[in-house]
Amino acid sequence: MPISIIIPTRDRQEGLARAVASAVPTLPTKSEIIVVDDGSRVPARKVLEEYGGVVIVIDNPGPRGPSGARNTGARRARHPVVLFLDDDDELLPDYCSRILDAADGHPDVSFGSCVNLQRNSSGRLFSRKSPPYQWMTGLLDATAPLQAKLRVTSGLWIRRDMFLALDGFDEELFISEDAELCIRLVAAGCIMWNDPEPGVIRNVVRHHAGMPDRASLGRSASSKGRVRCYQKILKKHGHFLAEHAPLLRRTFVQRIWKYRFKALLEL
Repeated sequence: MPISIIIPTRDRQEGLARAVASAVPTLPTKSEIIVVDDGSRVPARKVLEEYGGVVIVIDNPGPRGPSGARNTGARRARHPVVLFLDDDDELLPDYCSRILDAADGHPDVSFGSCVNLQRNSSGRLFSRKSPPYQWMTGLLDATAPLQAKLRVTSGLWIRRDMFLALDGFDEELFISEDAELCIRLVAAGCIMWNDPEPGVIRNVVRHHAGMPDRASLGRSASSKGRVRCYQKILKKHGHFLAEHAPLLRRTFVQRIWKYRFKALLEL
């Protein structure tokens, strides 16, 4: 079974080149890499000229933003499994083959993810500390806590037909859009596969004015924008979270109040 790797990008020339360079050698037979340019000042096609026909580069017709770009890539994808990779991260060599093994071996699984490593500005690799339930691995069915199934987009894979049936990422969200999609997958009764081995290296870099690559929307978003995103998530899923993950619902409420306060300080 081939796979479609989706990489949305905007103004991250160095990160994009690194992400694609890590993904090309891992590509299973007849698979594809789709880079969705979300309005970069330097077109992604120019950055990736050396890859010729190996990498498909398309423009995002809108709406702009990472969610819209990922949805554009998934609609363009030709294969039954789509894997999302951020444009500043790296794919580890055997992760694609492990995804396909899980998808083939567990036809009832709709989506999955993996343990992610992080690389800091000094180049050191480490695992991010997470609550114990987020380290649950293997098949995560309805008995597993919701929080164990909330994953970041980089390394998240989904069967394309399920992704399209759920209308993909919410294109109005740029904060926790990955968690919101996972909530919808769980609410739809989807089973998850969580790979116990690392599959992606996430690069955690402190951006400064002299760097060519822009910071992520998640790091640079305004407090008011964050409040709007968290409010929408609660509006869509408040009742579901109250029943299945009340502590998570409380976390979203706390974040709303936190960023409301920060927004007042920014006036």
